[in-house]
Amino acid sequence: MMNTGIGSTTCRWLLALLLVGPASVNGANALQVYKAKPLPPFELADLDGETHALEDYEGRVLLINFWASWCAPCVRELPSLARLEQQLSKEPFALLAINLAEEADVLKAFLAQHPLAVTVLSDADGTVAREWGLFAYPTSFLLDVAGDIRQVAYGELQWDLPETVAVIKSLLMESETEPESTPKPGGEANQ
Repeated sequence: MMNTGIGSTTCRWLLALLLVGPASVNGANALQVYKAKPLPPFELADLDGETHALEDYEGRVLLINFWASWCAPCVRELPSLARLEQQLSKEPFALLAINLAEEADVLKAFLAQHPLAVTVLSDADGTVAREWGLFAYPTSFLLDVAGDIRQVAYGELQWDLPETVAVIKSLLMESETEPESTPKPGGEANQ
């Protein structure tokens, strides 16, 4: 048998790199342009029972983050989401942290230990996660002011890093440059 000079530890590392992927190994997950079909609207309740519908957020850049308390990468990124929302608090920006299929008492206990100053919604039966085709946790979608998904992140991301904030601010700037009304034939404006 020929000796290739590659030890078993190196082989295992290379296999792990191939199976997991370089972004997960080095933590370099990033926003990616979203190229898939539009996803269905949803209505979910927050922990106070108030219903939030996707269309309620049109006119704002919206970040939707799917997470769970049992998901270590999800939990690690939650503080950066809260810092991002605080940083953009004066902008037309909103953040929805959608918890995946956890019982209300489990979710409330987790949030009591890890206070989170963002809007947390419950997808208690996982319906929205299934309809949106989630395959990794956390998964986040960034929507423009028209409600179109523009970016997606699969896996943990530090949301308050300058390069990530720049992507969000570019969507905010797009909304500032869009005309509020378009002329109709005959000179009237659509409102």
